Amino acid sequence: MNTLKNKLNKIIAELRKFSNNMIAWEAPVSIIAVEAFENEIGFSLPSDYIDFLSISNGLTMSTDIVGIFNDAEHYDLIKMYEFEHKDVYNPMPSYLVPFSPDGFGNHYCFDTSRPTCNGKSCEIVFWQHDLEYDEKHVPEITHICFLDFIQEIMINDTLKYYDYDGNEKMFNSISQESKVDRSLLNPPKVLGNGPTFKKDHMHVEIHFDEQFYDDSFKELHPNDHRGKENFWIIHTKPIYKSDNNRSTFDWITNNTSIVSEHRINKIIAELRKFSNNMIAWEAPVSLIAVEAFENEIGFSLPSDYIDFLSISNGLTMSTDIVGIFNDAEHYDLIKMYEFEHKDVYNPMPSYLVPFSPDGFGNHYCFDTSRPTCNGKSCEIVFWQHDLEYDEKHVPEITHICFLDFIQEIMINDTLKYYDYDGNEK
Repeated sequence: MNTLKNKLNKIIAELRKFSNNMIAWEAPVSIIAVEAFENEIGFSLPSDYIDFLSISNGLTMSTDIVGIFNDAEHYDLIKMYEFEHKDVYNPMPSYLVPFSPDGFGNHYCFDTSRPTCNGKSCEIVFWQHDLEYDEKHVPEITHICFLDFIQEIMINDTLKYYDYDGNEKMFNSISQESKVDRSLLNPPKVLGNGPTFKKDHMHVEIHFDEQFYDDSFKELHPNDHRGKENFWIIHTKPIYKSDNNRSTFDWITNNTSIVSEHRINKIIAELRKFSNNMIAWEAPVSLIAVEAFENEIGFSLPSDYIDFLSISNGLTMSTDIVGIFNDAEHYDLIKMYEFEHKDVYNPMPSYLVPFSPDGFGNHYCFDTSRPTCNGKSCEIVFWQHDLEYDEKHVPEITHICFLDFIQEIMINDTLKYYDYDGNEK
């Protein structure tokens, strides 16, 4: 008994560290309500749960613990037990008492038929609403007692992603020496965008130490990340051959996408809905600069890209579309083409024109050798800097035309996580 009491006191003290925007407490439970519910179901609730309710009658965090209210204002243990045993297609056995829903129709439950801790608690099981259980196939046992549930699910799992004040933690670790000196950087232009270097306006790139996205990482200048002299200092693993075979993309010739003034106008109208903290526009491009660049590389850029630049010479959102400036103030298509074809360890073929970096050293590119949309656009491919490509193993085709890229990557992907004003969904 004393062991559980001490454990409960430690857990309450830990929960008290969370700020009010992270946790919502309740007044203590009415013991009369507890006894009435126990009489109704015909067995006792675990003592550690009742002891917790005597401090807070339920708890709201990212996961809920329901209390016992027996009133019209709360969906409580009484109503939850009634619904999960009588009103659902796949009801629970009577000895299971659901106390914490997961939001998908499943519940953590007290298995009152399996007492633990000298009868002061019971096993906690996870009931999945769309599984059929029988004597051999039973719900998964997740915890030995209710206090273990609180420690792992309510406290430990929350602290994996947030601190006590609700500040989100980074999933990956970065040491101070792996960060670029902030005095060398320009701040991001808009929400979700990355910083750039003051000296040349190139984006900071992220390199994961073991080349897996769940590892610790470094912030690097592109030349330090992928330059001819530096590639193998940073990349400890071999360059692997691409898995993408040209035959994989035969479908592309059987798909059509429309490039028209009407469609560009619709996309521009959609982009105009985003507030200024979400998007940064540019003045229209100089067609002289476009023609000069085309003459330099020896082929034409897609018409839908040029039409877009005639409205905004590049665009900054969480993802960038680079424009054509040919000046010292911008890291533009001209400089990017030069760097990715001449200065990196793994250069692109000349017909690929990178126009949108992903921040990890990879780029969305125009494949000018593969025209689409009656010659008004071309395939968009994703060039990964640490893969080896050849005639059979090619960069992944992501979009049939530039306008499809804008619609999916710039608009749709942004709206998955934010509204037009930048409020996180």
